[in-house]
Amino acid sequence: YGSSNSQYLNDPIPAGEAKFKPEWIQVAETDELRVRTLNYFLAVDPAIANQSGSDFTAMVVVGVDEHNIWWVRDIVHAHLRPDEIVNKVFNLHQMYSFKQIGIEFHSFQRTLQYSLNDEMRKRGIYLPLVELKLKGGASGSGSGFKEQRIEGLIPRYALGEIYHLRSCPNLDILKDELMRFP
Repeated sequence: YGSSNSQYLNDPIPAGEAKFKPEWIQVAETDELRVRTLNYFLAVDPAIANQSGSDFTAMVVVGVDEHNIWWVRDIVHAHLRPDEIVNKVFNLHQMYSFKQIGIEFHSFQRTLQYSLNDEMRKRGIYLPLVELKLKGGASGSGSGFKEQRIEGLIPRYALGEIYHLRSCPNLDILKDELMRFP
C-alpha cells in the first residue's frame, strides 16, 4: 500500500489484469459501527525518509467485528520522520486501544523498533507490537513480502468481508492502489 509504484509513477494496470475488482470495494457509513463491537488493529509500513521521491509511510486502522468483518477506519499516508511515526503510532493507540500493532521491520527500519521501545519505556505505555513476517516465519522485506501480504486480502475483498468507512482519510489513495495492484 505504501509504495509509490502506481499512483506516483502513473503505472496503470489494465482492468482485466488487476487482482482487485472495483465492485469489491465496499463503502459504509460510520453509523453502521454503532451496533458493532470492534477490536482494533494497526498495520504499519514505515518508509523512513522525508524526501518527495521516497515512499510514503502507510498506517491502516482496522476494526474487526464479532462476525470477523473488517472495517477500515483510518489511513495514514504521509512522508514521516521516525519520531513522527512513533508519535503517530502512540496517538492512534490512544484513540483505538489496539489489540495488536503489526509493523514491518527490516534493514534500516530496525531503528524504528528501538525508538518505539525507548518511547514505551519513557511513556510507561507498552504497545502490543508484532513484527510482520512471511508465512514461513522470515522477517518481511522487499516488494515480494509486501505483495504476499496484499494478495492475502483478495479472498476477504471478494467475499465482501472488508468495508471502508466513507469518512476514512486517504480512502481514495487506498482504492487507487488496490485497483492498480500489483
